[in-house]
Amino acid sequence: MEYNEDIYWNERIKTVGFLHQGGTKFSKEERGYYGKYIFQGASILDYGAGDGKLMPLFQEYSCDVVFYDIVEDFKHLIEARYKELGCSFKYEHYTQTSYTKFDINKRFDIVYCASVLMHVRPEKIVWLLKEMKRLAGDGIVLCIAYQIRQDKAYQPGYYCFNHDYETFFRENCIELKEYIYNNQMAFFKY
Repeated sequence: MEYNEDIYWNERIKTVGFLHQGGTKFSKEERGYYGKYIFQGASILDYGAGDGKLMPLFQEYSCDVVFYDIVEDFKHLIEARYKELGCSFKYEHYTQTSYTKFDINKRFDIVYCASVLMHVRPEKIVWLLKEMKRLAGDGIVLCIAYQIRQDKAYQPGYYCFNHDYETFFRENCIELKEYIYNNQMAFFKY
């Protein structure tokens, strides 16, 4: 079966336990990296937001947040978890059926993308990097991408790709402002 992001992630979410185990947590490394760029009242697009693990950080700075994810069920989880804390946010569901433009006209101070890019097919990665930059306008895009162990990356049904991000940026004339590779994690800002 061909990898279809819509079908795969909406089915996988039912089996991995996110909806029942209290969600994911972000690491000290992620918090340190993201925390140095966030500012009071920033407008943020969290692309591939998942279960909203970065919301506590966004809330500290009273950010205006839009969560954007392919899994519709995450909306209910995020609402249940964060509405009771008084967090203000909007949730948008998208599908990957067309790779033209995201259906968002707003520009954001910061576009975050954590643990998503390794699940994007190689032929779509440049499109996605450019589209996130369009949504950031004069702002910045911050990404964390994990490199997957080779023995795990290509297991049937797992759908992870180890991309050469530096080459994507260089070959497509996208200015890479910061790139850090540490312990199988690539942190980059553009």
